[in-house]
Amino acid sequence: MTTPTANFDRLAHRAVVAIIAAVLLCVPLAAARVAGVLLVAGLLPGLAVSGSRRFSREAALGIALALSPVIVGTLVLAALAAGIPMRLAAMIAAALGLALFVVLGRSVDSPAQEPRAGLRGAWIVLGIAAVLAFALPLVNEWWRVRSDSWFHAAVADKLARDGLPAMDPYFAGFRLQYMYFYHGLLAAIAALARIDYFHAMIVLNAIALGGCGLMFHALT
Repeated sequence: MTTPTANFDRLAHRAVVAIIAAVLLCVPLAAARVAGVLLVAGLLPGLAVSGSRRFSREAALGIALALSPVIVGTLVLAALAAGIPMRLAAMIAAALGLALFVVLGRSVDSPAQEPRAGLRGAWIVLGIAAVLAFALPLVNEWWRVRSDSWFHAAVADKLARDGLPAMDPYFAGFRLQYMYFYHGLLAAIAALARIDYFHAMIVLNAIALGGCGLMFHALT
């Protein structure tokens, strides 16, 4: 049986983690801010849902990685719809996401031990996929800005500058005829980490890769 003291201790631990994530966003070092964004927009808000269920550790983390961008992106778009500028909207979404984690988050301890070999294999595959997916965009600017990246960066920039309703960045006066949830989240990540949209896409892809990899392992 869980005691009130144990509940308080875990609450205090989550509060410390949330404070660390918030502090990372303020550090004048891009790598630290990106680490903060990975926690704030990629992991912690989703743990408010997945950590309160009896999932395995990998499943809980995978679900958290899948849900966190949805939670944060929804909060960002809601703030934009209220006329709040993107930078402030991103900060509000981050604060609310951390509050959800602190208040509702739970332990992600596995209810049953999984075979070490299977877990090790999953992490190895995930690591290889990460290297293959991110090595070229990180070291080669032309690879980073290729293909549809220009379009996605333009839509995110338009949302960041003008808010909602989303307008087409290429045709003045026309509503955007494209889904823009991704771009709202992309603009928020760029604002929180203070990086360009092309690097922000790498961050968002890292969250997606982690969620897909861990969920695939949990379901197989």
